[in-house]
Amino acid sequence: MPDLAFDLRYLRFVVLVAEHGSFRAAAESQNLSQSTVSRRVQILEHRLGVTLFERSPHGVQLTALGKRFIQSATVGADYLRQAIVDARMALHGQVGELRIGVLTSLAGGFLPDLLQRYRVAYPAVKLRIGEISCYELDAALLSKEIDVAFAIGEPNIRGCVAARLWSERIVVALPTGVSGGGCPHCLAEAVLRSPFHRLMGSAFRNVCQEFVSHFSG
Repeated sequence: MPDLAFDLRYLRFVVLVAEHGSFRAAAESQNLSQSTVSRRVQILEHRLGVTLFERSPHGVQLTALGKRFIQSATVGADYLRQAIVDARMALHGQVGELRIGVLTSLAGGFLPDLLQRYRVAYPAVKLRIGEISCYELDAALLSKEIDVAFAIGEPNIRGCVAARLWSERIVVALPTGVSGGGCPHCLAEAVLRSPFHRLMGSAFRNVCQEFVSHFSG
């Protein structure tokens, strides 16, 4: 089996000679000696077992086999170069798919604008966005069901890195009769005990828990 990496390195010299019509002109275009280019073409011809060029005092021209080889090889080389570019882009997060988990309570606000700006910056990345509860978040990240999650508070998940993106004030409006006596911690505890809290979703309950933890010191 031919050495693919080796043959591709020498393929460009065959293409250059075919484009310039002579070994000398091809060598000058690369600031190389004519003998270097000629030798590399000969090495490739030997490995392939075919004659790619008809040589004459007036220059060179591709043989029938040479023309066929150039047509097939350049197409393959183009695909290979594109595959290398795609792989490098994927490595740097510029292409592929990004699976995002979002808490229901964060579906509005700044997040839609952030995701739209990401789409503009990385058009080759497909975003797959799904709602997730705060109780599912850890497992989804650790099992690699999602790649990134937008959550509230300061999650501490093994093997994951968290970064604070924004902060906002939370205003709690309570029915008459629910009071914390002016103490933030007591107020949060009162909210957690109220029927109002039990009717809310998991994201809101998590906010309350964070609220209590913060004022508990």
